[in-house]
Amino acid sequence: MDTPGFHRGHQRALNKFMNKVALSSIEGVDIVLFIVEALNFTETDSHLIKQISNENNQVILVINKIDKITKKEKLIPFVDEISKYFTFSEVIPISALKGKNIDILEKEISERLPFGNHLYPKDQIADTSERFLASEIIREKCITRVGDEVPYRLTVIIDGFKDEESLITIDGTILLREEVRKA
Repeated sequence: MDTPGFHRGHQRALNKFMNKVALSSIEGVDIVLFIVEALNFTETDSHLIKQISNENNQVILVINKIDKITKKEKLIPFVDEISKYFTFSEVIPISALKGKNIDILEKEISERLPFGNHLYPKDQIADTSERFLASEIIREKCITRVGDEVPYRLTVIIDGFKDEESLITIDGTILLREEVRKA
């Protein structure tokens, strides 16, 4: 399960709600990947790890962006500092961008997951409808193309969805709450 990340900074109602969802989503999971940026552990992170530690004992610390560190010896004190808050099952430094140590992370996850039947059929790629996925893709495109100008209060309504043999046609309406951003 991939949960929303924890939102720092602006504590609007939506950010607070998303943080609550992120924390409640880890109940009953088998493994938590606690991902931090290399050499960047904040007060928010320390607060979050304390909350996670109450929920789950299989927490893997994943330190991302190690490719940006010129002096690798700085990682040891960094890990020591974070480990004051929680004893992690494993600590794995990675570079998601460069693919470094991703195989190690995948192996660690695979070894820790319990054996059991699949929850979904092999050909099912998501547990949501195609309409929902389409609305999320459109929403994501609006946010990435327009950037900070688009607020979180952007909603996409799928008006039509035709799945033909080699073409999917999607009709959607994009709704914005704020007048100044409407075109």
